[in-house]
Amino acid sequence: MIRVMSFALASSQLAACGELSQERWAPRAAQVSCQTLRRCDPITYHLDYGSMDACLDATEVFEPTGCTYDPEAASRCIAAMRWRCPRIGRRYDQLLERCDAVWSCSTPPPSTPGTP
Repeated sequence: MIRVMSFALASSQLAACGELSQERWAPRAAQVSCQTLRRCDPITYHLDYGSMDACLDATEVFEPTGCTYDPEAASRCIAAMRWRCPRIGRRYDQLLERCDAVWSCSTPPPSTPGTP
């Protein structure tokens, strides 16, 4: 159902104002991505990774150079990855839209193999 969201996911702590700093984006996105996979698709999680460390090591988070980072969009992306599993299944396109909005680039980011 859910694969590790390597384009953006894939995360640390949200700031009190609800924004996620650019420095904290990659580790936080990876952490929440792996947690979501473990929660929503535990069979795939255990077959592919078996542990949170293995999942985190395998998760690549898109951090482009020359693009503008939107901390509010990053917080919305993380929040969407925390939706309940049935909601993620029904509104997966919305989750992708939220996470795609994290970076604004003059050229579209490359698609990442393994992205759901």
